[in-house]
Amino acid sequence: MKRISIYVPRSGFIEAVSPPYRIFNTVDDICRDQGKEPAFEVEFVGLDKSVAVQNGEYSVHVNRLISEVDDTDVVIVPALSGDMNNTIELNKAAIPWMKRMHEKGAE
Repeated sequence: MKRISIYVPRSGFIEAVSPPYRIFNTVDDICRDQGKEPAFEVEFVGLDKSVAVQNGEYSVHVNRLISEVDDTDVVIVPALSGDMNNTIELNKAAIPWMKRMHEKGAE
């Protein structure tokens, strides 16, 4: 089973955050319907337990903080929104974690 960690960025779009979660979970539903084991373990991860996206129009509740994730197979970083310099600054604390996951073999 592949572990998929979808990073929920501070200053993101719901349209970029939600689709990968839905796609992998739909594949798991199809597997279950066919009597197979799910192919993926999918979770939202982030710097905060609840992340406001789209200028606060939506909130995404993460399953785990990135500080709680020691290992994963795939890290998905959705599109960011707003002023890129500010957005990168808001998410800067996640960069060492992403690098560490990559060094451990995550895609």
